Amino acid sequence: MSEESEGKHTRKEIWEASLATFFFKAIFGLSFLPAVLIFPLSLAAIINVFYGLSLLSILSYFLAKWEKEVAWKVILEHLIVAIIVIILANWIGIFIKNYLG
Repeated sequence: MSEESEGKHTRKEIWEASLATFFFKAIFGLSFLPAVLIFPLSLAAIINVFYGLSLLSILSYFLAKWEKEVAWKVILEHLIVAIIVIILANWIGIFIKNYLG
């Protein structure tokens, strides 16, 4: 939608960007599946949190280098936001379980 709203791209370019985004997200999401299939769920959750934070750090590093920014600052910023999201999601899950479930 963001590409489409710019009005600078052809219909083909928009479809290519959309499909590339879809396939990347699908592959990225599926990369968390092996831990869930191999380990007990509680252990798989911990493994996947560390795996996700590691991937986020690696991608943040390359993003920082691409944009010629200080890598550790970009990595730290993204990790802080991710950890806050993880904590909030956990609290919301506990609230739903205790008060609505």
